[in-house]
Amino acid sequence: MKTNISLVGPRSVGKSSIGKILSQKLKYNYIDLDKFSEKELKNEGGIRGFIKKRRNKDTSNLVWKNYWKYQHKFLLKIFSKSTKIVLDVGGGTFVEVFSKIKRNANLIAKKSKVICLLPSKKDSTAINILTKREMNRSHWKEKNLSKKEMKIIVKRDYLAAKEIYLKKSEIIFYTENKSKKQIVNELLNKIK
Repeated sequence: MKTNISLVGPRSVGKSSIGKILSQKLKYNYIDLDKFSEKELKNEGGIRGFIKKRRNKDTSNLVWKNYWKYQHKFLLKIFSKSTKIVLDVGGGTFVEVFSKIKRNANLIAKKSKVICLLPSKKDSTAINILTKREMNRSHWKEKNLSKKEMKIIVKRDYLAAKEIYLKKSEIIFYTENKSKKQIVNELLNKIK
């Protein structure tokens, strides 16, 4: 039986908030994969530094392939340390653009129960919810995008990843109109 839980889904769906509460309720360790990767790549300047240093030398695809290769090592390290974790998986890890990402998604699916959080069953509603949330995130505020520009990005990313999330997940959970407490309680019922 898989005791680890991995939360997947698009950016801004609430994986971090739900993951932290869920891990407390289960008495599991909470690990944010992006933050773990940042710490592991500290000497490189974090994820951004790792990408930036290599961007001048390699094509963008090669840079990201190298990052996913490192991420695979990080996942192996995480799963070797503990059997009771809630892993908050960054949205891009499951998008199957490169074979290295498939390898990471397959490892996550093998080592944990994968729960997909989606904002709504209806794509247009999901995209609107995510666009509103993304507009408030600091890394997007810096770019000074209009709501229309943000919606184009969110739609592209959401539709590219949704089918993969659905295919790799054991549990699909729609968060629309539910409080964090409701989501966690309903998830606890589904995973027990």
